[in-house]
Parts: sequence; C-alpha cells; structure tokens
Amino acid sequence: MSLTEEKNGESGLESGDLAIDEDADDNDLLLVLAATDTRADKEVIYEMPPGDPDITVATRNPDYDPDERVIDVVYLSSLDRHFDDWNASEVIELYEEGTLEDDDDVTVYGFPKTRLSSASA
Repeated sequence: MSLTEEKNGESGLESGDLAIDEDADDNDLLLVLAATDTRADKEVIYEMPPGDPDITVATRNPDYDPDERVIDVVYLSSLDRHFDDWNASEVIELYEEGTLEDDDDVTVYGFPKTRLSSASA
C-alpha cells in the first residue's frame, strides 16, 4: 500500500467521493479531489508580504491538528454553476492538470481530513 493510499484510508475519503464539511451550517456536498501529502500547517492559502506569516489551512482551522493531512475538495454547487454537465472523473482530471480553477466560478478548498465526513455514511 502506498503512502497516499494509507492517507486516503485513514480519512475514509478517496478521490471521487462525496463529502460533508462537519463545520458548515448547511449540507452542501463536496467532491473529494485528492488526499494530499501536505500537512495543514504547510498548505499555504494566502501568501503574505515579507515579515508576515502566510495564511495556511491550519491557520484557518485552529480547532484541528496542524499535522493533519489536507484533503482537496470542490463544492458541487460551484461545479453545477460552471459546467452544464460534468462527471467526477473529468473534474478530477482538470484538477490534476491544474486547470480546474481557471474560471472564477470554481475554487478548490483544502480542509484538514477530520473536518470532512463521507456523505454516504
């Protein structure tokens, strides 16, 4: 088993799965794009000017362990707005090519793995 497969197994989520943000007030579904090898305290969301600390996934999620691995996701509602017809495989392929966020309507979010749960559970 590879390191990525172990991480996916630990989170219970794999690419293509549907997930729920445990901290959200709504029930918006998320498509899991990848379980990354990056720790939450190393995944930079916003680069700040020199002398100021960068904003990381851990900074935005202080209630979670900063050592947790990041799960990259996208909201289904943004996919529905941007694409007339889409499937998970095509979206994941665009993500892997680095072109999914070429349009302002689609944003990839990184969450600590324990902030997400399976939508099918």
